Amino acid sequence: MSWHLHNIIAQYGDFLHLKQPKINCSQVLEELKNYEWIKYNPDKPNIPRDCINVTSLDGSLEGFTGTLMVQGVNADSDFKTPTEVYESSKTIQKLLEPWKPYLGRTQFLRLPPGGYFPPHHDGGKKGAPDTFRLIVPIENANPPGFCWMYGDENNYKPLQWETGKLYYLNTNKKHWLFNASANDSIWLTLNISACDETVHMIRSFVQ
Repeated sequence: MSWHLHNIIAQYGDFLHLKQPKINCSQVLEELKNYEWIKYNPDKPNIPRDCINVTSLDGSLEGFTGTLMVQGVNADSDFKTPTEVYESSKTIQKLLEPWKPYLGRTQFLRLPPGGYFPPHHDGGKKGAPDTFRLIVPIENANPPGFCWMYGDENNYKPLQWETGKLYYLNTNKKHWLFNASANDSIWLTLNISACDETVHMIRSFVQ
């Protein structure tokens, strides 16, 4: 994988709204009631955050993908088998259909009150990342209750989102998230294989 592909996308910006139809978040939230949230990272039990897998290594809803990734067993692009969540939701299928051939680790994330991700860069530290990140905010996504901070130590800023819309975010740059509200914050995150075809798709979907 080459950094060249990531750099092409970055020419259009680090935070991009993509031209795909807005999804019905109320319908998605209703569908998620059929599934059990699992701990996002059981190795860090004191941080409140959960997930529901839309894709996984073997199509199972069980298990935290990050544990295998940290151990170096798999990469984001390996977690591409659709789960029951994908198969049962026409809303999710319609959103993901253009990206399905390139879909990697995809999951709903829930940050309850007090949930957070500390400042970090995605993509690891060895070679160029094999995927880039697409994100759909589902519920409780904006300040003052929830903040997705983006930038560096001298220039952090909270991002502003519109729920139900699909965004590209360059998560190779530093970012952190925290929920200071009394309600859950819910997101859908997609890892998309970085290749010539998906770079072209990003270019065609840029607003």
